[in-house]
Amino acid sequence: MDDALLNQLILAKCQDVLPKIPDNTFDMIYWDPPYYLRLDKEKFVTLPNGRDVNSCFEEWDKFDSLEQYDQKMGEVMAHLQRVLKPSGSLWASGT
Repeated sequence: MDDALLNQLILAKCQDVLPKIPDNTFDMIYWDPPYYLRLDKEKFVTLPNGRDVNSCFEEWDKFDSLEQYDQKMGEVMAHLQRVLKPSGSLWASGT
């Protein structure tokens, strides 16, 4: 592995960085993907525990459709699997 990647925190868009990272590089990946919560301004999602989740209007959560969201997340997941060592762990955050 490139020593430049050792013990580094990389602040960038994953789609810009992941293609440049060699296969089987990481022991652990923590992924906090977009949630696709662009709802009408008046609406929100209610979780099973009764908590309301407000819509998200940030640029990083903007997708034209659920199909586009699924495609983009699948592309990222393919890269994550590629850069993760076979014995590695992937931790993903979600709503």
